[in-house]
Amino acid sequence: LRCLCRVYPASKLFAGLVETVRVARSARTRGEALEALGALLARNGQSVCIPARHLPVVGAAVRDAAVRRAALSVLVQAHRLFGPEALRRHLGDSVTGGELDMLEERLRRAKEGQDVDGGGLVGTGDEGDGEGCGDCDDEQTEQQEEVTPQIPPTPLPV
Repeated sequence: LRCLCRVYPASKLFAGLVETVRVARSARTRGEALEALGALLARNGQSVCIPARHLPVVGAAVRDAAVRRAALSVLVQAHRLFGPEALRRHLGDSVTGGELDMLEERLRRAKEGQDVDGGGLVGTGDEGDGEGCGDCDDEQTEQQEEVTPQIPPTPLPV
């Protein structure tokens, strides 16, 4: 994911990760996708998310205990960006009862400054600027060094 942010627009990555959260069967896959969603929201802001389409999927993930922490982190980021009214309107009835209480508690802690960051899977570089996280450059350099073998010079006949 760190290098994909240099190739694809963040909004396309966000939509793909939301689809992964929706269809993945593995809790680990859903959790890591949700952590990446939180990082993308924190870094790129409102431009990556269509709240009416994406937030209900994230809200539905709160029900699963294995991915609840990551889903709540994404919703806290969305609350910071879109505000409480928009968050409640777009979540609709995908978050009910106990999940809503957990979200409100998490928002209270976030307001006090005790909340966890949005994750760390996505690189810190901006899209398209040619810099990125630096991981890709190191891997490409290593691959190039492996591909170009050193050929010893052949002696000329006399």
